[in-house]
Amino acid sequence: MRNIIKMDNLKLFVYLGWTVVERQQLQTVILTIQISPREKVNATITDNLADTICYEAIEKVLITFNNHTFYLLEHLTYCCYQKIKLLLPAQTGLHLTITKNLGEDRGTRSFTLS
Repeated sequence: MRNIIKMDNLKLFVYLGWTVVERQQLQTVILTIQISPREKVNATITDNLADTICYEAIEKVLITFNNHTFYLLEHLTYCCYQKIKLLLPAQTGLHLTITKNLGEDRGTRSFTLS
């Protein structure tokens, strides 16, 4: 049995973009996180918070990026990835996607690290 913890539709509010015009306005980016513990998640049996990965701890570390400035989606994703990894047990898989909405006519752009 494979364990996967998924967190969808998390929002950060950052100044993001290569051009000054892009970075002038606070933008919402959407995060999707998939965590794959190497070992069985004991909380499936114990129903105990201490036996799983704390979602709130991940959310708290991510919101520290709110109101920061980034030129590239790739760098923002890397910074978030590194902070999340520090909270996870060794050998835990992490798949992080951050998506920026460019507007109705231009769609979205995403970057993923695994």
